[in-house]
Amino acid sequence: MRSIIKFFIFTFCASNVFFNVYAQNTNLMKTYGVEFAGFFDFQQQFQISPNSNNGMNYGQFELGISKNLNNFVSTEGAIAFNSETEKFELGSAICDIHLFGNDTEHLRKSSFFNSSGIQVGQFDIPFGIDYKFIPSPDRKFVSTPFVVQKTINCMNNLGVNFYGESNFTNFNFFLINGLTDKDVALGGRASIFPFENFELGTSYLANLKKVEINNSRIYGMDFQLTFKQIEFRSEVLQSYGIIEGAIDDCGLFNNHKGYYIQSIGYLDQYFEIPLFVGFRLGYWKTDNNLFQNNIENSLHRITSTLGYLITSGVEVRVELVNDKYYNQNNNTTLTSQLVVNF
Repeated sequence: MRSIIKFFIFTFCASNVFFNVYAQNTNLMKTYGVEFAGFFDFQQQFQISPNSNNGMNYGQFELGISKNLNNFVSTEGAIAFNSETEKFELGSAICDIHLFGNDTEHLRKSSFFNSSGIQVGQFDIPFGIDYKFIPSPDRKFVSTPFVVQKTINCMNNLGVNFYGESNFTNFNFFLINGLTDKDVALGGRASIFPFENFELGTSYLANLKKVEINNSRIYGMDFQLTFKQIEFRSEVLQSYGIIEGAIDDCGLFNNHKGYYIQSIGYLDQYFEIPLFVGFRLGYWKTDNNLFQNNIENSLHRITSTLGYLITSGVEVRVELVNDKYYNQNNNTTLTSQLVVNF
């Protein structure tokens, strides 16, 4: 509780300092092209079943800055609060060199690429589609899909990323620090757009150092579709020797696999109220025999959410999560969340 109070005080003070500096230096920032942005969220969990959590905690807090150095080089950086360690850490630091594109913000004009370039620094690894929704203002659900947590786990690392996008395809190819101090990892994601507002993608990540017999690696398939006011997304993930974004320290290289499929519907067009609802169905399983005694080795999760936009940049959500383990034990948690985006 003391940590929560301290964080509330820090957030209040930091926000006041930020907005005062921002107000006093708006013209100066416009002159030099510097932009600030940030967000934070708080969560309250309510116990429904005997095994569920109960209490208030903070989710994410991030403050970022960006600047275009010229027409084809941009930079950005962010500090983020780690709620597990209760410390601020570097969230991102990226230099983005725009190579080929269809506008003047690229080194060379291209009729094929809408945009392409090289990113160097620390960034969220472009694997699957969930990495696009890591910030709490973008996710709409309170929680991350469980299979994502158990495999790639919203990985953030130092490295180089080559990217490109056209009207019918896009790709990312990255080389990053490995999952241990002496390793490097590589991977990428490629997708196609069979028709408007529909994307099919595949992803791969591998640790280049061989540990025992097998290479640590993750495979993924995904799709996303937007139809009027409804968004659909799904991923299927399978990993070998990697759990929660790190080397599986059990050393058995059992595979972890699963999927999720979700939909989000925006109701403002029908009810003239800025509401949205969401539903997610997920499954995860590990073949690790060490999990068969005392610890569940598979999970079915049903998640539903309801959100309301209070005003621009301020959103409140309520999420209900029901977990069903392989031994038929159920666990239900209700979580409310306040998200502020500035």
